[in-house]
Amino acid sequence: MSRFNDDRFLWLEKMTVEKGGASVKEVAKAFGLPERSAATWLCRWENYYNSFRDIVQHFLTRVPGNPPLYKTGPDWWGERYNKGMGEAWHDTLDVDGISSLHVSLGFIKTRTDSITGKRTLSGTRRTNAYMKWIEDNNGVTSSAFADKFKLTRRSASAMLSRWKKEEKVEVKDRMWRVAGQKPREIEVVLRIVGHYDESGNRQTKEEWQTVEREEEKVV
Repeated sequence: MSRFNDDRFLWLEKMTVEKGGASVKEVAKAFGLPERSAATWLCRWENYYNSFRDIVQHFLTRVPGNPPLYKTGPDWWGERYNKGMGEAWHDTLDVDGISSLHVSLGFIKTRTDSITGKRTLSGTRRTNAYMKWIEDNNGVTSSAFADKFKLTRRSASAMLSRWKKEEKVEVKDRMWRVAGQKPREIEVVLRIVGHYDESGNRQTKEEWQTVEREEEKVV
């Protein structure tokens, strides 16, 4: 159902010019498809991962409203046939905590958004990065997860729920945690921190810090 179809894009392009786009129901009626199949086709080309070019392209855009509409663009759908001529490849490093050398050697896969030019982790590496962030934060809420990775609340909840079924994550105290992760007890302590100035004198100040509570040792 998600296969490329020139006639459908031409029709949607016409609707985009005439009235700013078409709803899923209108697309389904025009294509003679069930609404679910029409929605699948639209979602596929809204964020198309062109693995050959290692890039995410947006041949369709969802226009918020009631009902929401879909229009062609901002990428031109005919660009799918371009073999990457003139495209900038990995000229910036937008993903936190990864080595550019490992990217160039192919150890870590990324993909570039055609509109923003930003790179994100791809595939298994991306999932591992999500899990690491959840673990480092001692559990997170769905909204915090969505905000961190720039997802919609619905997409974040669906992703976390899928991982729960796969037993990768679990819910404890209304927080999503990596499966088997033992919650860490956190406390706020007042510590003295310091540094040496240009004259070699040590400057100190008191600073509140959030730290993991240490277990008391039994002597």
